[in-house]
Amino acid sequence: MQRHQCHREAGEDAGVVTYSDHGYSSGKLLATAHLRLPFTQIGTVLSIDIEGAPTRAVVSAMPFFDPDGVRLRA
Repeated sequence: MQRHQCHREAGEDAGVVTYSDHGYSSGKLLATAHLRLPFTQIGTVLSIDIEGAPTRAVVSAMPFFDPDGVRLRA
């Protein structure tokens, strides 16, 4: 399994993605990562290198899905 590096825009190493997949309920690409403590605050914007292209990521609280089913009933 290939691991993708997470970093801040300034190039600071923030951690590594351990798993990613499409979130069926959320309609977004989801990932879990081991992050260094300074980068764990909800809302922190990170960049993940995927096949050489920087991809924007935002630290979010779990669970990622729509627990009230609002999106499914929209």
